Amino acid sequence: MYLPMLVMSILVISCADQPSQESDDQDEMIEVGTEDDGQIEDQEHYTIPSPVEMMEIIRESGTEFKEELLCDPEIHNKYVDLKGKSIGMGIYVADLAYAVSFNRLQETIQNFNVIIKMADEVGIGSSFDERLMERIKNNLNHEDSLIVISDHSYYSIIRTLEENDRGAVVGMMAAGGFLETMFIATQSVDKFDENDHLMQRIADQKLVYENIMFYLGQHNDDQAVEWTIQDFESLREIFNEISDTRMNSKFEESESGKRVLGGKGGVYITEQEFEQLRERISFLRNAITFNSPVPQ
Repeated sequence: MYLPMLVMSILVISCADQPSQESDDQDEMIEVGTEDDGQIEDQEHYTIPSPVEMMEIIRESGTEFKEELLCDPEIHNKYVDLKGKSIGMGIYVADLAYAVSFNRLQETIQNFNVIIKMADEVGIGSSFDERLMERIKNNLNHEDSLIVISDHSYYSIIRTLEENDRGAVVGMMAAGGFLETMFIATQSVDKFDENDHLMQRIADQKLVYENIMFYLGQHNDDQAVEWTIQDFESLREIFNEISDTRMNSKFEESESGKRVLGGKGGVYITEQEFEQLRERISFLRNAITFNSPVPQ
C-alpha cells in the first residue's frame, strides 16, 4: 500500500488536519514513511490519499450535499476496458467518501455495491471479505464507523492490488479518485475566497496531481496507463500556473520520533486559475464518465 516516490514529491496533503500555510514564515510538517516496525527506510514512501480526507473538509466548509455531483451508479457497466474500470472504480470510491461524509445512507449503499462489482471485474473482489461486508451492514446508521470502513475498504483495495503486482490499476484508480474528488470540491465552491480552508486544500492538489502523474509514469509501458496519462496531461498547464512557494524542504524528526518533511511557504491559487481549473476538471470528468474521447 506504500508507493516509492521522489523525496521532493512526497504527498503533502496526506494529513487532513493540517491546514495549508498562509505565510512563508510558517513551517509545513508532513508525516511520511511507515510505522510497521518503528523504523523508517531510506527510500521515502507515501500512501495514496483516501478521498475521505477532502470530503470531510468539504463537509466542514458548510456546503450542502449535492446529489447531482455523484456519478450515476447505473452507468458503471459502461466501463468496458481495464482503463475505464480502474478509473471508474476510483470515481465511485470518491463518491462513496462524499456520501459517507454527509451521512447519506442510500448513496452510501449504492456506491458500496458498485465498488464491490467493479472490484470483482478487475479481479480483486477478495478485498471485500465476509467480515468487511458484515461490518458495513451493521454500521449503515453510524456515520463515524462508515467513514472508518470506507477508508479501510479503499486501502484494502490498494493493498490487494500492490500484493498482486497490479501497480497500473493502482495508478489509474488513484487518478479516477483524484479527478472525482477535485470535481466535487471545485463544484462545492460558491464564492472564491483565497483564505478559505477548502480553497487552500484545492490549491494543494497540485502536489497530488504531480505525484499521481509521476506514479503513472512508472507504469507507462501499459497501454491503458499511457492513455490515462494522455487524458490527464490536459490538466498540467493549469496546475503549472498555480504558485508553489515551498522552499528549503528537508526531512526532520518530530517530537514523536517520526521523520517529517519541513519547509516554508505553500501552494496558492488565484480566482482566474481556480475558474480555469474548475472548468477543465469538469470537462475531463464528464468526458470520462460519459466515455467520450478527451481532446488533447
